[in-house]
Amino acid sequence: MNRYFTCPHCGASVPPDATACPECGSDSQTGWSEQAAYDDLLLYDDEPQAESPQPAAWPRYVIAIVAIIVISAFLAYTLPWGIYLIPVVLVAAGIIYYVTHVVPNQRHSQEKQLYRRLLQKARGDKELVARLIEHEQRRNPGADRLKWLQDVLYYWERDSR
Repeated sequence: MNRYFTCPHCGASVPPDATACPECGSDSQTGWSEQAAYDDLLLYDDEPQAESPQPAAWPRYVIAIVAIIVISAFLAYTLPWGIYLIPVVLVAAGIIYYVTHVVPNQRHSQEKQLYRRLLQKARGDKELVARLIEHEQRRNPGADRLKWLQDVLYYWERDSR
């Protein structure tokens, strides 16, 4: 007589008195049924997106480019060594663009990636993910969302061993 049963989520052997699968954490709340293995696996959106039209970004870029050209021309015309400041102005504009556009997008992208990973581990259970994040918020109130997500994933993976 087999004293273990197979977890429908990961296929691991689970003792009959276990409250959760030792490998993936599946339990009676998430369902031991075969259907539970497929529920919510493709839900990766972390928050519903509002259907608001985004303003076009190209007018801002055109204005910035025209401003850089005007400043460069002014420097080259008024100062005898102004032509040497043009590369400095261009580098400064590039740094400003990088800091204001690229860095925040990378951080948001990293948060979304960690949230999706955590949601996959939780088998699509958004309430569980929200509770885990809230727990980390209480543990470390001075941190930001990225740190909370990193901590939740670290503890999940550490405790799953």
